[in-house]
Amino acid sequence: PTGKEGDVPRQLRLVREALEEGTAAAFATHVLAFVNAWQAERDQMETNEIFVDDELMKSLAAAISDPELSWYALKLGCLMARADANSLSLLRAGGVGAVLETLKADWPDESSSRVEVALALLQNVAYSSDGVTAILHTGGVSVVLGVMKEHADAVSVQKNGLGVLWNLCDSDEHWAAFLAEGPVMAAVLLATMQHHPDDRRIEESVIDMLWDISSTGEGQAHILSAGGVPPILHVMRNGHQDGEFQKKALSMNSRCNGRCN
Repeated sequence: PTGKEGDVPRQLRLVREALEEGTAAAFATHVLAFVNAWQAERDQMETNEIFVDDELMKSLAAAISDPELSWYALKLGCLMARADANSLSLLRAGGVGAVLETLKADWPDESSSRVEVALALLQNVAYSSDGVTAILHTGGVSVVLGVMKEHADAVSVQKNGLGVLWNLCDSDEHWAAFLAEGPVMAAVLLATMQHHPDDRRIEESVIDMLWDISSTGEGQAHILSAGGVPPILHVMRNGHQDGEFQKKALSMNSRCNGRCN
C-alpha cells in the first residue's frame, strides 16, 4: 500500500505499543489520530485487509475495562469492528462481555459519551450471527434497555441502542430475549419515542420493533401493560411518516385492541 493506506501499519503499531507500555496519554493520542484519519472513510474497514489486526483487537478487549483507556478503546474498537475479522477477534477475546460490563459499571465521570460509543460498538458486532449470539447469551438486551432508560434524553444513546436491538432481530433467539424483559421492553421503546417526538428515525425504529413484538399475544400484552396504545395513536395522527409506517402502526393498534375485546 502507498499513500495514506501505507501509513496504516505504522499507526496501528503505535497504538499497540502504547497499550503494551501502559501509557494512557500516548494511547489516547494515537487512537484519536487514527480515528480522525479514517472515520470519514470507515467503509474501507469492511473490505481492506490492511485494517485487520487480531492482536490489537484482543488488546482492546482488555483495555475496555480500564477507566483511563476505556473510551478510546471503545472508539477504536467501534471503527475497526466494521471488519468481520476484527469483530470476530474481539468476540473471541471476550469483548462483548467487557463492553456490557462497562455499560453496567458506575463510572465516576459517567456521561452519555461513553455509553454512546459502547452501544455503537455493540451495533457493529451485532451485524454478525456470532455477535448476535454473544450479546443475547450475556444478557445484552437487559443491559441495553437499562442504559437507554438511564440516558433517555441523549438522542445518540437512544439511536445506537435501537440500532443494537434492531440488529438482534435477525436472530430467531431474539424473541425469547425480548419477551423475557416483559413490559420493560415496550416501556423503554415507547419512552424513547415520547422523549424525542420530532425524530423520524427514532419513530420508525420504535414502531418497527413494536410491530414485530405485537405479532404474539404475549407481546401485545406487554405493549398494553406499558400503555402503548395512546402514544402509537399520537404518532399516527401526526402524519409525518409514510404509508408503510402508518400501516404498521395501524396493524399494531388493531392487534392490541383485538386483545382487549
